[in-house]
Amino acid sequence: KFREATKASKSEVFLLGEIWHDARPWLEGDQFDSSMNYPLTESIIKYFCTNEINKDQFISMTNQLALNYTLQVHENLFNLLDSHDTSRIYSIASENEHKIRLAYIFMFTQPGTPCIYYGSEIPMAGIKGPNLEDHRSCMTFNHDQVSFFHFMKRLIQLRHQEKALKSTNIIFMKSNNPDLLVYRKEELIIILNNSPQNQTWINKDWSINMDEIIMSDSDYKIKSDLTLRPYGYILIKTII
Repeated sequence: KFREATKASKSEVFLLGEIWHDARPWLEGDQFDSSMNYPLTESIIKYFCTNEINKDQFISMTNQLALNYTLQVHENLFNLLDSHDTSRIYSIASENEHKIRLAYIFMFTQPGTPCIYYGSEIPMAGIKGPNLEDHRSCMTFNHDQVSFFHFMKRLIQLRHQEKALKSTNIIFMKSNNPDLLVYRKEELIIILNNSPQNQTWINKDWSINMDEIIMSDSDYKIKSDLTLRPYGYILIKTII
């Protein structure tokens, strides 16, 4: 009845559900248009921020989420890392800026709609707990993390420019290195070093013609073996 009433009032109304678990029962076309994708939030946090799961477990969780929903639902999910109901991602990651860069890169390269909780683009800290509402503190406008702010602006810019980042087609590529997450989105290859040490990716697929680095944490050069710095990242455009 709620959907019928709101859509009758204005057909363009977008109904977003705040559902913390599998939202399939609410996304069958007769209730909500989309849902807050907290299951994706959980998997990203556990892998990149708190190291509770390994790479294989993370890939398994991510693939399962992709299987849970229809293509149309997947393209419209509301992706987030923190909100008014959670501790801020910066605090969850023990205020490790490098870890949350990887988390944001992964979120921004997934289908759906990426959401940034106010202040997390700085990033602001804040813990949610018993009688503790630091995660809802007033916005801080004077900040020192200028590099992180520009990182976020660049990520948003790429999201608008590169259609591949919105694609539902994601292929996790084989890597013998347990700390390197390597995946492909159409013509883009994303490599994330989720560790505090240098890690090397060796490209053994000669059909991949790497053309241009569109974003990275350092001045890397395109070659068959790439050594990424601790918590380093690189987004490469290939020629298909």
